Amino acid sequence: MEGHSRFPGPAADPPNETDCFQLLADIKDYAILLLDAEGAVVRANRGAEQYAPIALDAAWLADARWKGSVSRETTLRLASGEMADVHLSLQKVRVGFVLFIRDLAAEKQLERQLRFNNAKLIAETQRAEHASQAKSYFIATVSHEIRTPLNAILGMADMLGDSSLDNTQRHYVSVFQRAGHRLLDLINNLLDLSRIESGRVELEQIDFHLDEVVQRTVELVTPKAHDKGLAVRVRMAPGLHLARIGDPARLQQVILNLVSNSVKFTERGVISIEIESGSGQELSITVQDTGIGIPPEKLPSIFRDFTQVDTSTARQYGGTGLGLGIVRRLVELMGGRIGVDSTPGEGTTFRVVLNLPLSQSLAPLATARPSPPHEKLQNEPKRRLLIAEDSIDNQVLLRAYFEKTPYVLEFAGDGQRALEQFTTRQFDLILMDVQMPGMDGWSAVRAIRTLERERGSKPVPIIALSARAQAADEAISREAGCQHHLTKPVSRQELFEAIRQCFEPVTLPQAIVALRPLYMSKRRQEVPLLLELLSQGDYDRIATLAHNLKGTGAAYGFPRISAIGAAMETAAKREDPAAVQEQVRQLEQQII
Repeated sequence: MEGHSRFPGPAADPPNETDCFQLLADIKDYAILLLDAEGAVVRANRGAEQYAPIALDAAWLADARWKGSVSRETTLRLASGEMADVHLSLQKVRVGFVLFIRDLAAEKQLERQLRFNNAKLIAETQRAEHASQAKSYFIATVSHEIRTPLNAILGMADMLGDSSLDNTQRHYVSVFQRAGHRLLDLINNLLDLSRIESGRVELEQIDFHLDEVVQRTVELVTPKAHDKGLAVRVRMAPGLHLARIGDPARLQQVILNLVSNSVKFTERGVISIEIESGSGQELSITVQDTGIGIPPEKLPSIFRDFTQVDTSTARQYGGTGLGLGIVRRLVELMGGRIGVDSTPGEGTTFRVVLNLPLSQSLAPLATARPSPPHEKLQNEPKRRLLIAEDSIDNQVLLRAYFEKTPYVLEFAGDGQRALEQFTTRQFDLILMDVQMPGMDGWSAVRAIRTLERERGSKPVPIIALSARAQAADEAISREAGCQHHLTKPVSRQELFEAIRQCFEPVTLPQAIVALRPLYMSKRRQEVPLLLELLSQGDYDRIATLAHNLKGTGAAYGFPRISAIGAAMETAAKREDPAAVQEQVRQLEQQII
């Protein structure tokens, strides 16, 4: 403002640098020194008293004259004789220079503390990761060790249940069947929880038929519901778009866990599953029961891990309280939401809303042939089966499975022995346990596929059997060259269905058959493209093309192409050039 000044004295005679410096004289937090044109100290504030005499080099002064201001970090000697880390800032003014000195002791201490805290955090994170890995390894190992004998227990229980038993004996069999399946459920839940907590759950984004997922789920839960006299009803809203994009396996797990929970806590009445469209591409899934219900004060905690309504629930109904916790985590991973309403004594309603985009390219459902019961396998041709299995109990079980069939069995106790037997004899099918002493099953499969290529012979169908329930295991089996991957315990029906698929492809609609030549033509065009992308190291595009192969091959009647696509996608995500090249070579063989 005209006629006024921020400095003391008349407005017509503004203060010079020396007068301004007087205002800063009593500041102690910073050292401020007024220097003449040659760098000699003219005046200093109280904050400068802690430093020994300061001499600035001529080059730095010249730099300040040229640039107007310069700064740097250095060390200065204190009046006490100690050295201090400081920041110097030299500013050119009319009478010379102003030097600002800022003590960096506090900042350096903070930096050291931050580095220490960061190192400590990294160490703690690494310890947590190691602990998580150790837990996952422990759970996977225990799972394998439990599944191997459990496969024999449940398999023999099923065989015994099909034999002539009196009422008491049949009751005994049903008891250890229920106990075995409860143990299996616990193992599966612990594995799922471990995978989710470690962030190792990868959701697929593939085309699938919604009604097929629901049908499979109902087929799994209906026997248990019927044993309790419960009806299971499914209603799909009219006009519901059934072709969707998402992870059908995880969707089935969500619905299955909810329905199984309803069956567990319902003694009479009905379990209802209702599917309808939500807003946009959302899908609303409602599971309602007429069971014991949940008190209002317990509803907020019902989706927590290891939580049940009260301690008596576990004693009366069994379970660990993991099922709903896993449902919540899976729904959240899929970007959805879940809610629950319940009235004690009247029932519970679970509602899940998921965003599952509509699929416009999915082929119509193929007409699936019903799985033949084992009694009808006598009509099949005589086939030689090589079974690589190191467990004597599981060998006995498999002999019992095939006892009344035209299959001729030959056993090998490890992968090396299986390879030797394959080298000297002909087989129509191989069942390969993937974990055996010496040469494991995957190594044996790779050696068999190499031998077949050298001979120029047609690949023999191979079904992998694994007591490990890791998602990566199936990808490894596919990559090695297996047509199917079954996780123990394997039921007789599940095994025979896999065998049937090896020899009897699903009948395709005529419209799909007509499109097969065009489909194969496009795949031939992709082979050189895949090789070019591999030379460029473009694994993202390779994974995208492989994912399409995985999702479309079986729909057009080429399950082997789906298997190659799955293995190629896994190899691309690992950025493994040799494995990708091998899968491209196998794809080329399939489309010749």
